[in-house]
Formats: sequence, C-alpha cells, structure tokens
Amino acid sequence: MQRWCRATWQREGASLDKILSGDTGPNLDLLVIHVDADIAVRRDLQDEGDTLVPDVQQPCPPIEATTSQVRRVVAGWLHRDDFPPRVVLAIPAQDTENWTFAALFPDDDLCARDDYECVQTGRNRPGYRLTLKKYGRLLRRTDGRIKKSRRQYRRVIPQIADAWDTVRRVCTQAERFTQDVLDFQIIEEDL
Repeated sequence: MQRWCRATWQREGASLDKILSGDTGPNLDLLVIHVDADIAVRRDLQDEGDTLVPDVQQPCPPIEATTSQVRRVVAGWLHRDDFPPRVVLAIPAQDTENWTFAALFPDDDLCARDDYECVQTGRNRPGYRLTLKKYGRLLRRTDGRIKKSRRQYRRVIPQIADAWDTVRRVCTQAERFTQDVLDFQIIEEDL
C-alpha cells in the first residue's frame, strides 16, 4: 500500500483526486486504503523526504492513538494533510486477523480483554491462535511466520459478514471503519 500511495502522487499528471474522478482509470465511488496498525513499528514506514510523523507507535490501550498516527503517515505517503471524502481508511489493530478472530470466536476470553487490539506478539495474538487446531487452523505457521491462505479466507467471508456487528463491538477500529463508510454514504445521498 505504501508503494501504491507514493506512486499515486509521483506519477506525472496523476493525483488522488484524478484517480477518484476516473481521469486515470475507472470512476471510483469509494477508495478504501487498508493498512494494519502493526506497521507502526516498521523502521521504513517513513522516508527522509516525508514530513515525519513522530512516535507513530503510541502506548496501548487505547489503540486509537496509534491508528491516528498511522492515518497521518498514510496521508504523508500521498503528500496530503487529509483525505478526500471518498477515501476511507481501514486500519485493523493490530491486523486483519483481529477482526477475523472476533468474528469467528467472539466468546473467546481473548476478545473480552481491554488490550485485545494491542497484542502484537505471542500466543495471545489472534493471528497466532488462528493457526491452532482448537481454532480450526484457518492460518498456517511456517518457519515461525504466519501464512495466510486466500482460499481459507474466502471460506469464512460469510461468517465474518454475518458477525460484523460483533466485530464492531469487540474492535474499535472496525467500528471506526464502519462509521467512516456510513458517513460516506450519507455524503453521497446528500449530493
């Protein structure tokens, strides 16, 4: 995503506004930019030429402090101060697996923790738990790394969609994403 954002403003004659209006391709009603909050720890998150966002990773909980900083970083990738109304950011904390786990196992004790969106490593990380037999092995671990299968995710999409209200209740950033999309719909209806 970082590469795409940078290429968007660096391409001659291109801009986010032109991309949204269809000047450089199909007309887009809505552009969702998805980055996981765990990118806040990456050392290569910002380039020297960027207006640097200090202290991207913030103390957690709450995760909102970190995701707000990540939003500023993504805006910097696009050389913008903010986002047009037709751009919505999806920033799962720490990653998409948090949303997936909350949808599939909402009654698990992990989902009730105040720091659910803060856990980045170890056996309490939702992504790790999704590799365990007890949780259906949606994901695999190879050489200590979690491997995601597009086929496995496609299989559980209906369950995630059906449980979206639960995901929103467990994950503050799923709620934020939902509200941003709903706000976009209200803007579109008013036009």
